[in-house]
Amino acid sequence: MDNNELQKTVTNLSNYYCPENNNKNQFKEEYRFLINKKSTPPSLITHPEYRFLCWLNHNNSENFPISINKLLIPKITNFSYFEFKKSYVTNEIRISLFNLLCEFVKDRNAVFNLENVDLLIGGSFIDPNNESPNDLDFILLLPNNYIVSYPAACDEEDERIMQIKIDAHFLPIDYSFRSIKAYIHIMMLGNKPEIKDKQYELENNNFETRGIIKVRFPLLRSHEVIPVRK
Repeated sequence: MDNNELQKTVTNLSNYYCPENNNKNQFKEEYRFLINKKSTPPSLITHPEYRFLCWLNHNNSENFPISINKLLIPKITNFSYFEFKKSYVTNEIRISLFNLLCEFVKDRNAVFNLENVDLLIGGSFIDPNNESPNDLDFILLLPNNYIVSYPAACDEEDERIMQIKIDAHFLPIDYSFRSIKAYIHIMMLGNKPEIKDKQYELENNNFETRGIIKVRFPLLRSHEVIPVRK
């Protein structure tokens, strides 16, 4: 596999699973390629490549050792729907973002026909010291077959999502960090970089976990949307 093919491999990661212990050679070539790239200035590894290395190391540190600052596993805390509203939906900016989330969940429930859905919510919205979060980042957990059965409703590049201030992702309820998609979504939701400049190399950045809130949303109806004071 030449360098162009290796580059393509490590930047198209959404369906990858880490090898089982009896298949230790899988991803070895990609791993060596990135380690060599990292050690050959000035070729800094890209953000997707950095996450790929962290994921490999997380699942098999013996076969994929790395000497870079790694993403941290965030703690997930359970909140009821009403506890979450009381704790985090506390001003007009937060109310507006929460209403967008409610409408999004209601829209998806019309497709999924579920009595309730579990959401993992992170980012600036669950920082109680941030009175003006820019958006609301979350992962919607679905029964395992739903993401395959309803691809349009689980399209993370849907323009309706991109046009509003929510950042939505979808994972199966029994997600595993053997899936790189699950690993990346959870880690990015629950890690806060010390240096926020997107041009700064992640491998040299430091991270702190800011936690993730797991909330079970009831089937939302329009009358549950919170009015914003004019």
